[in-house]
Amino acid sequence: MIFATGVTTGIPLPGMNRYCVAAKSPLTNTFGESYAGGFFGPELKFAGFDAVVIEGKAEEPVYLWIHDGEVEIKKATHVWGQKTKEATETIRREVKDLRARVAAIGPAGESWCVLQTYCTI
Repeated sequence: MIFATGVTTGIPLPGMNRYCVAAKSPLTNTFGESYAGGFFGPELKFAGFDAVVIEGKAEEPVYLWIHDGEVEIKKATHVWGQKTKEATETIRREVKDLRARVAAIGPAGESWCVLQTYCTI
């Protein structure tokens, strides 16, 4: 799974807040991607990253805390099962940053990951 920003992401102009999430399906070997706007892309770039590549599978639910050029893997068992808004609030309190940007999959995505033993988390 790849989270990537564009060259112009973060420039203070309308439409310059885009980022992409892409992945290769281990089931069909096809490639899929989705684009989004909002604060996540620019904040990823401001944290010092143009892209983040996630490979493999965690043994338990985890999340990445990316802050000031550093990356830390944190346990997320306490967040698992929460709706995206609740998960975002929980993570923000945990990292002590109420403005932290969170990309969350929510219970539907979690259910898919549990059903698929090959899912990357």
